[in-house]
Amino acid sequence: MIAASAFLAIALDRQMNRSSIEMSIYVPKYSEVFYPRIGKRQILDSGPDSHFAVIYRNVSRRTQELFVDGSSWGDYTLEFALRTPGGKPAIVRRRQHGYSKNIPVTVRLEPGDSWVRNVYFDTRSAFGWEGFPDFKRSASVDCTLTAIFTQEPLAKPSAQSKASQPDPWLWTGTIRSAPVQVTFTRY
Repeated sequence: MIAASAFLAIALDRQMNRSSIEMSIYVPKYSEVFYPRIGKRQILDSGPDSHFAVIYRNVSRRTQELFVDGSSWGDYTLEFALRTPGGKPAIVRRRQHGYSKNIPVTVRLEPGDSWVRNVYFDTRSAFGWEGFPDFKRSASVDCTLTAIFTQEPLAKPSAQSKASQPDPWLWTGTIRSAPVQVTFTRY
């Protein structure tokens, strides 16, 4: 049984129109000693293990759950708005694919906890992403990247209960990160 205080906290967050989850993109600035692009946030594409991080933080006073990668619930919660210097916009999404086993799995964030979600952006994989810059080897593309996270309530079968209530710990809504200037470099 969920305490009344949890439901009150949910209602207050919604009433004040604020999200209880914050999100940011983490891309390191590389040193001029090793990389010629001084002081830029650089995403290196050197193969299928290339990735950057999206960090989620629970800024509320209650437990929150977010879907993780590996199922249809988690794979499609995250997308990116990408804009090149020429102003060409693109939406980057996880490539649609089937699942041999598909169950919702969540990560539980206690108040103040953070979760780092690594984005393996391999565009050549069947399980990869669509929309990241396509460019030649030994080339770079500057762009602005904004993460968009949307999580819908988990639907529960109504045949098993007359009054199906949403999971009170499951965060729902849409949030956007601050835009980040990055350089994609392929080696």
